[in-house]
Amino acid sequence: MAIPTEFFTLAVLEALRKVDSNGDGVIKLSQLVLYVRERVSILAKVLAEKAHDPAFAEQTARFGSKGEDFVLVKQLH
Repeated sequence: MAIPTEFFTLAVLEALRKVDSNGDGVIKLSQLVLYVRERVSILAKVLAEKAHDPAFAEQTARFGSKGEDFVLVKQLH
C-alpha cells in the first residue's frame, strides 16, 4: 500500500519552515531527509490507526541520494 503523496508534500513543506537545526539559516539535504523520513512515518501510523489498515503503518519515505550533503534553500519564516 502506497503512502498518499500528500504526506510527502506536507512533510517537505513543514521541513522548509522547521529543520534549520543548527541555526545557520539554510536547510541542507541531510536535514530535510531526516525530517521527511520521520514525519512521513508518523503520518502513516496515524492513517493506519484511522483507516484500521496496518499496512500503512510500515510505510516510510525512501531517498536514493548517496552523494555529499549540500544546501537546498534558505529556511522559510
